Amino acid sequence: MALIGKIRKNFWFVLILLGLALAAFVIMDVSSASGLGGGGANFDMGEVNGQKINYRDFQKTEQVYFGNQGDAFQTRDNVWNYYVERAIIDDESDDLGLNVSKDELMDLQFGSNMSPIMVQNWRNPNTGALDRNQLNQYKSAIENGEELDPRFRDFWAEQELQIIKAQKQEKLNSLVSKAVYTPTWLAQTAYQDANGKADFNYVKIPFDQVGNDQVSLTDDDYKSYINNNKEQYTNDVETRTIEYVVFDVKATEDDKAAIRADMSTLREDFRSTTDDSLFAASNEGFYNDFYFSREQLEQQTTDSIASILPRLAVGDLAGPFEEQNVYRVIKLIDKKVVPDSVKASHILISADRANAPAVAKAKSTIDSLRTLIERRVERFDSLAVKFSQDPGSGAKGGDLGYFAQDRMVPEFKAAAFYYGQEGKMYTVQSQFGFHLIKIEDQKYLNRDPKFKFAFINKPIIPSTETQDRVNEEVADLLAAYPYLDDMVTAVNERGDVAFDRISNVKPNDYTLGDLGSGNTSREIVRWAFNGATSPNDVAPDVFSYTEPNLFYTNKFVIAGLKSAEPKGLRSMASLKDEITPLIQNMKKSEIIKSQLAGKGLAEAAAAYGVSSESATGVAMNARFIPNLGNEPKVISALSSTAANQTSAPIVGNAGVYLVSPTNKIDAGQATNLPAFRSSNAQSARLKVSQGLIESLKKKADVDDKRFTFF
Repeated sequence: MALIGKIRKNFWFVLILLGLALAAFVIMDVSSASGLGGGGANFDMGEVNGQKINYRDFQKTEQVYFGNQGDAFQTRDNVWNYYVERAIIDDESDDLGLNVSKDELMDLQFGSNMSPIMVQNWRNPNTGALDRNQLNQYKSAIENGEELDPRFRDFWAEQELQIIKAQKQEKLNSLVSKAVYTPTWLAQTAYQDANGKADFNYVKIPFDQVGNDQVSLTDDDYKSYINNNKEQYTNDVETRTIEYVVFDVKATEDDKAAIRADMSTLREDFRSTTDDSLFAASNEGFYNDFYFSREQLEQQTTDSIASILPRLAVGDLAGPFEEQNVYRVIKLIDKKVVPDSVKASHILISADRANAPAVAKAKSTIDSLRTLIERRVERFDSLAVKFSQDPGSGAKGGDLGYFAQDRMVPEFKAAAFYYGQEGKMYTVQSQFGFHLIKIEDQKYLNRDPKFKFAFINKPIIPSTETQDRVNEEVADLLAAYPYLDDMVTAVNERGDVAFDRISNVKPNDYTLGDLGSGNTSREIVRWAFNGATSPNDVAPDVFSYTEPNLFYTNKFVIAGLKSAEPKGLRSMASLKDEITPLIQNMKKSEIIKSQLAGKGLAEAAAAYGVSSESATGVAMNARFIPNLGNEPKVISALSSTAANQTSAPIVGNAGVYLVSPTNKIDAGQATNLPAFRSSNAQSARLKVSQGLIESLKKKADVDDKRFTFF
């Protein structure tokens, strides 16, 4: 059969080709994406160490490997990182003379040393296994020069580039990791840190023991803090500070009345329906073929359901009532005393419901086995071992042990819990075939009735008229105040909403604080980085956000540009909100330290109304201390404080500490230092694959222009 015919028969592969076809439409429209970046049909979206990244190539890779799946912005980040890494790895490989030969590439694609990329891409979704037969056909076609679908060629070319990149990266990692060496002194120190332990008492004084009103911050405090943490607060790209105000769109009383009226009409249909499951599913509700105890209702449902259901008679309805932003109607379907757990055994004869001869044969077999047991010719457990096609229980004589309602398929569950009696046998048909069930025991925590119920919902959402009205109000406000300072004043005078601020927004960000991620947040960021946008400007459009599940406009947003920060050390204004709590804690720690001077643990605990605590067996290389978390300075103080002595006050991440070791165990000299050194070196080598590419990225010259395209 022709190769193209083979391709058409593989739906999973057709999806790849469809992705490539979609890419063509996207690329056709790319020239319109240059509005922010200028340059007409310029497809250069970035540059890495002099290597240009082309938008067409980028889009093709995105569509081939991701299509329209997942979060589009996260996908683009992944593809961008791939292109940056590939350019860096190509540079390093060229300098070192590393390459991937044609024979090596063929082996990675078809041989015994197959690339993980191939294994992932060519896994048959029906079986989960690598489809080598299919791959061998493509190999033959490629080697024989057969004509292939152009879209398939594009896919294969992209795949080869990824394989080559991954293989070069692996070679680089191997070169660097094999050069990692752990000297004897470092191995000995690491051994002592890992095996030396301490028991200690401590007192923790949280920073909030000192009120914010007890510390005052000056501009010099901010400047000093920023200068002492330059690396942390230096950006390699321009940033923006954006201020925005949210106008929530909520249902009016008229909207709610209309929804409630619709729900009242629907209630009568709910009362008369003969299919509660389908009706609930069709009306955003809930149905489960399960009997809930009062305790389960209280733990797993809402307060209203838990309190209303026990008061209803079977068939009664309650509602509509408002709960969790919906109008809800509940129906009690049944009420009965049901076991909490059942112990049973079964014999399974498998049969597909669609195969009538197999069903008849399975039923006949089960009936024959049941007759043998009832006539006491054979024992249940013996027949289960011989005939049951349930591999789990068959070898155990059919024994399933004790189980709860939710463990079994509906037909089995009904026999075991709802109508079956202890000591009796029942024949049921399920999706797996026919079961002969023997109920061994039924346990009851109590004899209180349990409840089977369903409910339907109608979301309380604002009408189109309400959404339009809020939109008009926000648009009128926007038209009246085109500058941010005036808009802030006007909004503050309203008093019902307030501006929020987001600092350090980067050109390719797509998440904005409480606004979340998505197209609208991305559009706000793009506007802020538009070359025509200046500080104090307000965006000329009202931005709208959609409720993700119900698909109505749930908020309108006005956004303004507070400031534009050049790359480099961030300004005090852009950092102030972010670092104020940190500087306050520094000031508070000085007050606490001065008050702790000369005090022991008991005195310190009494002075601040806290308790003295203890920790045992803490290793000297511990990253986390039980009940304290990540406090490396406490670990450092432990190593330098003698047993039964009290340390000087330690300023940690969550407060100020005093520690007093009660017992210190010195690790001494390693008994098998070479083995420990080898293990330590291996651990260090494993970190190469994580850290090498990130280090190279930091050193690379990257010109990122993605924000001009999307």
